[in-house]
Amino acid sequence: MRFRARHVVPLAVLFALLAAPPARPAPVGATGAAAWPALARLDSLRLAWRGAEALALIDTLLPAARAARDSARLAGLLVRQGELLTSLGSAGLAEAPLREALALGAARGDTRTRLNALRWLGLALEGQGRAAEATQRYLELQNLAAAAGDARHQGWAQVGLAWQDYQAGQSARSAERYRQAIAHFAATDERRGEIWAWNGLGGALASLGDYRAAMDCYRRAAAGARAGGDPTVEAMALNNLGGLAFDLGDPGDAIGHFDRARQIEIAEHYPKGAFLPALNISRCEQELGRLAAASALLDSLLGASRAGGWPDLEARAQLGRAELAMRRARPRQAAGIYREVLAMGARLPERSALDARLGLARALARCEGDAAALAALSFGDAPLEDRQLATAIAAETGRRLLALGRPAEALPRYRAAAAEAAQLGLGGLRVQALAGLAAAQRALGHADSALVLLREGARIWEAERSLPRDPEWREQRGAAGHLLYSELALALLAPRAGLKEAARTRPAFDQLQRFKARTLQERMLGPGAPAGESAWATANLDRLQRETLRDGELLLDLYLGPERSLLFAVTRAHCYALLLPAEELISGRLRALHGLLAAPPDRAAPAAAREAEQAVIAAAAAALRGQLFGGIEDLLVASRRVVLVPDGVLNLFAPALLDLAGGREWIRVPAAAVLVGLRAGGGAPAPLRPLRALALAGDGERVALPGARREAAALARGYRGVERLLLPGAVGGDISLERLRGYDLLHIAAHAELNDQSPWQSALLLGGKRLSAAEIARGRLDARLAVLAACASADGRRLSGEGVLGLASAFLGAGAPAVIATLWPVDDAATAALMERFYAELAAGRSAAAALAGAQAALRTRESTAHPFFWAGVVLVGDGEAGLPLRQRPFLARHGLRLLAGLAGLLLLSVALRPARKMRASL
Repeated sequence: MRFRARHVVPLAVLFALLAAPPARPAPVGATGAAAWPALARLDSLRLAWRGAEALALIDTLLPAARAARDSARLAGLLVRQGELLTSLGSAGLAEAPLREALALGAARGDTRTRLNALRWLGLALEGQGRAAEATQRYLELQNLAAAAGDARHQGWAQVGLAWQDYQAGQSARSAERYRQAIAHFAATDERRGEIWAWNGLGGALASLGDYRAAMDCYRRAAAGARAGGDPTVEAMALNNLGGLAFDLGDPGDAIGHFDRARQIEIAEHYPKGAFLPALNISRCEQELGRLAAASALLDSLLGASRAGGWPDLEARAQLGRAELAMRRARPRQAAGIYREVLAMGARLPERSALDARLGLARALARCEGDAAALAALSFGDAPLEDRQLATAIAAETGRRLLALGRPAEALPRYRAAAAEAAQLGLGGLRVQALAGLAAAQRALGHADSALVLLREGARIWEAERSLPRDPEWREQRGAAGHLLYSELALALLAPRAGLKEAARTRPAFDQLQRFKARTLQERMLGPGAPAGESAWATANLDRLQRETLRDGELLLDLYLGPERSLLFAVTRAHCYALLLPAEELISGRLRALHGLLAAPPDRAAPAAAREAEQAVIAAAAAALRGQLFGGIEDLLVASRRVVLVPDGVLNLFAPALLDLAGGREWIRVPAAAVLVGLRAGGGAPAPLRPLRALALAGDGERVALPGARREAAALARGYRGVERLLLPGAVGGDISLERLRGYDLLHIAAHAELNDQSPWQSALLLGGKRLSAAEIARGRLDARLAVLAACASADGRRLSGEGVLGLASAFLGAGAPAVIATLWPVDDAATAALMERFYAELAAGRSAAAALAGAQAALRTRESTAHPFFWAGVVLVGDGEAGLPLRQRPFLARHGLRLLAGLAGLLLLSVALRPARKMRASL
């Protein structure tokens, strides 16, 4: 089974067919180069990839051939002109000369001219998006070549027909046609055609899920092209290898193949050939969240397509820009771009037109509503030739009908989309269709049917999510289960005859544990670990209540949904499920509160103004608390520690702010299963050796961090076993992950560089070195507690189900069971004060969660740091139950320098004052 969403990089067989100038001149007509020396010159230009000069020469030769009424020469020139125009991307201009050549060949009974004209006419029609007409020409070519016993042209006819089958989703038939083409080409030693057919066969086999065979086909094509000195066909094979690597979830490998293909085309001075691999690179960048890089590349491609007069490629670049606008939550901008594409009218290939219509509907749903989106999807009764896009359109239509409260009309749309997606092997699209179909069934009162569909969808989602090798891509695919698992939970919780509420709640909770933070759990296990045998693989409500949760603990597991959100409230004795408002309603209130909190207060403002601001924040926090937890207020009041399991935007949550009385312990975990795994076996035993800690402080290159240095100095001065390491910003020794191993406690006070587009490239800036989240997550640490006293170290890209991607998750993935991190840019001095109190609480024997709660309570009672900006943004991620045996140094060791400094000061003061006393006495 294969995951192929509409934004996934397409295999570029057709484009390469259109883009590739011939490697050697094909014989045209009865009059060849020997009969007319001008043709030898023309063919030499074609061989040298000098297409523009060849076309100019043809323009000078055509009038003479017409004046002489030499139909053989004229036909030969016209075929060459059509071939060059098609190869150079001007398929519309190529049609007329090729049709004229075809007519001349028929009039003269010249089979060879007809064969060549039909071959290139099919490609010219294909390049204009006229697939049905192209198919007719390929069939004519096949019949004529068979009658003439021309195996070479039979092979080219099979290549064209195989591509049509591939486009229509008939991958098995496409593969068989490509195999026939390979046999025809091998029989006639048509090396280039054989390489081309291997490329096409790779695409068909990939669609059938035979990835190993597909890779082998592409590699054979690339090696054959390289050996034959055919760079354009090599570029085509590399582009296809990149497309398959993309589908298999290896982005680094994919971009590498695409870039090599692009460089080949650039070296061959063929900018249009470089367009598609560049477009594919931009799609990879988007998938990885590198939106700025993708935007710059798309803008350059748009300019190049307009300068070159390539409307088909202009449409592709515009579609990429529209998708990028949607990713950036700019639906009106995206809708405008989609409308620009549709305004191209007849110049627009059918597939691009359908893509634009589908994208426009999705954009309108975000900014104008579902009715406008549904209107954009109205295509009339004419069947759509592109089966993959037709399937996506059917699913989107069902989604809009369901949103408009018309489930009976949505049902057949979703059913058709699910069946077609299964036939085409579109796993990701099938999951979406099954989730929608189940929602329609549930809305119509068919709860049992909905459950069957959702369980099948969950099975497919699991297979699709597990396919990529790269964890970043598993995260992307894992998030695609958001709608599916929201629907599954609601279906399991729906009242059913003979089932009490508790009997419905338990399976719903257990089923949802398979969704959250799966990729992080795999990172925590480490490479090669048997995920099926891990503690979290068997996490369920029974185990959570029996083994994991402690007395007085309350676990709050939240799931956001487009129509309704869900909260599970779990104690050792009970589990309650509550329906909450839709994600959009919660998100708006939460983002508004986060904006108030993350802005530093104006210390110079009058006291009344500061108090008024804090009153506004307190009211907003109380409203959010009521919206989320109003139904379990009694459980909150009775709990000494709350374990929060957020979802999506809820990771912005500053839980300590919602504890209106103060003092309650709050910890955050990415999934309940992660907490089960961290506490399995009673936690890691304390080492027999004395505690080892590293207090690391780094200045920024532009902004000094005196508070960071005070934190490190205070920790090393106050506690045994603490090694202090101070790093300058731009010079000094580098810090590697290896340097951080062997410590029980890591305290890192430094600048953080956040990358919300590519979160695993977020980094701590240490001594002139960037220690990236990806590097940290791939390693292994010994720390039982990591304190990241850096700006917004708990923030990053937020994916539904996968949690926050970035620095805090990286330390969890590297083995640290608990991480102290921050939700927004923190105040240097206030953070130093909070950390000083935190470690004092920890040394007093309190757990990490209790120590943090005590430190926050201390800051909120001081007038200078009472504003939540100074303390509410510090959170504990992971298991905050365990403490660390910090041991204070003796009083003199901790305060000796201060005492000496004080005594020295008194001595100097007494010396300074003594002459003054004598003077006053003498007077």
